Amino acid sequence: MAGNHRNATCGKANHTSRRRFIRTVGVGATTAAVGTASTGTGLGATNTVDLGAEGLGNGDLIDPYFEEFFNGGTAVHVPAGEYDFGGGGLDGAYANAALVGSADGVTLTRSVDPEAEARQTTVETDGQVRIENVAIRGERGGNSRVGPASRPNRIEIDGAGDTEGASYALSVTGDLTLDEAHTVVGSGEALWLTGDISEGNVSGHVRNGADAFFYSGQLERVETDGDADINIFYN
Repeated sequence: MAGNHRNATCGKANHTSRRRFIRTVGVGATTAAVGTASTGTGLGATNTVDLGAEGLGNGDLIDPYFEEFFNGGTAVHVPAGEYDFGGGGLDGAYANAALVGSADGVTLTRSVDPEAEARQTTVETDGQVRIENVAIRGERGGNSRVGPASRPNRIEIDGAGDTEGASYALSVTGDLTLDEAHTVVGSGEALWLTGDISEGNVSGHVRNGADAFFYSGQLERVETDGDADINIFYN
């Protein structure tokens, strides 16, 4: 791979939480992957970057490539393969951006400290953002668990509190259930969910609250439109 990318420095501001959860409500009712069914961006991205053409090779550290190329207005395409992932380069604020993995499979592997809490990856959105066909996993050995054994992974869509809020849609290949303990109904905001959660797909809207879900299998689609954080927790 090209050495200049492995030595690249991040030009994005570090992500910081913009608010804390206010209250939780109850509602009746070891790989994490993110994606959409469509490989087109449809997000108004003005630039397209193929990381394979930029020198990314199977087994490389992918963080410097994210830091350099994953920006607002850009659709980044990742070739099939397995890549080391230190957790850098995705934190930041984006609009009209897409991260598109090859349909043949893209896996980002992070090391896991057996004594650490569940690991988290956060993408902050200022507009339309799509991530597809990219699996994030931890190396075997971690003993923390974010959900029930049958649904070990968790995703949160965390609203920023602006007046318009953000809409989102996600689907998984396995089981999907609402995480009641981390779902937050903000002031003047109702829990609004559509889709068929029993079939592994759901859509919703957040303003100053958060919607959270446990899931198994592959998270094959996540797309947001508006100001929100996509938080993905995995072991």
